[in-house]
Amino acid sequence: MVLPKPPKEALSTVSKYFCARYKVGMMLEFYKEIHVSAVDAEEAARIAEARIRARQTNLYNSGYSLGDIEPILIEEIEQ
Repeated sequence: MVLPKPPKEALSTVSKYFCARYKVGMMLEFYKEIHVSAVDAEEAARIAEARIRARQTNLYNSGYSLGDIEPILIEEIEQ
């Protein structure tokens, strides 16, 4: 079942020609899980961070800058 998209609302009530321009910086956070092979939890965190940092070209090309990466869950899984 596909839900219909809500109608678009105008974000501004004034024409863009009468508005000033602003630069707005934002912090965006998201969660991502990846599976890595490592000797211990500390090494797993290092490997995961290195993989994430190495594969960020699309983010950089879109104007994003990758900041802190904090491992919040590290658990051993069954093979």
